[in-house]
Amino acid sequence: MQKLKTVAIIPARGGSKGLRRKNIQLLAGKPLLAHTIEQVRNSQYIDKVIISTDDPDIRDIALQYGADVPFMRPKHFARDTSKTDEVLQNAVFWLDQNGFQYDAVLWCHCNLPFRKSEWLDRLITNLAENPGIDSSFIVCASHKNYWIEKDGKMAPLSLEGRHLGYTQRQKDSPVFQEECGLGCVTRIEVIRQGKRVGPRMLPLKIYEHIAMFDIHDEFDLWLANVILTQWPGRIFHD
Repeated sequence: MQKLKTVAIIPARGGSKGLRRKNIQLLAGKPLLAHTIEQVRNSQYIDKVIISTDDPDIRDIALQYGADVPFMRPKHFARDTSKTDEVLQNAVFWLDQNGFQYDAVLWCHCNLPFRKSEWLDRLITNLAENPGIDSSFIVCASHKNYWIEKDGKMAPLSLEGRHLGYTQRQKDSPVFQEECGLGCVTRIEVIRQGKRVGPRMLPLKIYEHIAMFDIHDEFDLWLANVILTQWPGRIFHD
């Protein structure tokens, strides 16, 4: 397998619309940010973990848990309207300007705390073993029926290869929800172009529903704490 020198970039700004100071709220006794840092650091193939933040408190917590914060994110990249694409591009430009060379960027979001480090390893392996792809990211299986509203009317969403009748859902072919925030690895030249995902993609399928749980408000945080403190060690099926 080709060795890819990979840097992990975790965006973690100080502001948050739904839950104030979300990234440093405590989840099972540790700041929310710390869970993602530890999961990424436990990957076999990550060479460096960088936090992109505009906030001194987040910087201090990131350093405490073993990540690097070599620069502070400019304020114009830390707004509610700021895009992940430009945040990652800004970080890569800083790395380029300071003489750091990497082949790929693995990025993920802190508000999705239920991930396995081995999934991140498999993403990097996908990229290393397939030189013709630009990105590999996580998709989560679902056996739900989906509907779409068009011209004021509701209709079942037709999906190729999926049965839309009301039989046993487990017998249907699953659909997959994209969850790049759980983990996405992209070749660094694509990130330089301002794109977090390239046009040639290889999704990594996972079947753990808990992985799609994301934290946006106080109730989400409370429920995540219940899961981690009252159901420890039994969160994942495999």
